[in-house]
Amino acid sequence: MRLPAVTLVSLLVLPTLALAQDKDKKIHSAMSAAPASIAEDATIMDWDMTVLREGSNGWTCLPDRPD
Repeated sequence: MRLPAVTLVSLLVLPTLALAQDKDKKIHSAMSAAPASIAEDATIMDWDMTVLREGSNGWTCLPDRPD
């Protein structure tokens, strides 16, 4: 009984971790394109205009294109 429970938890947690890492990579990519003084408070958006991180300085950064 324990093995199926561990397997189920793994199947639910691992994809979530992968998505979080992907989001972090996109944020890092977007921030690397701007000077640090702008990037640290900029809104970070994905190419489908999903907000990955809200900003407060009026600037918007996007990650490298996926292609």
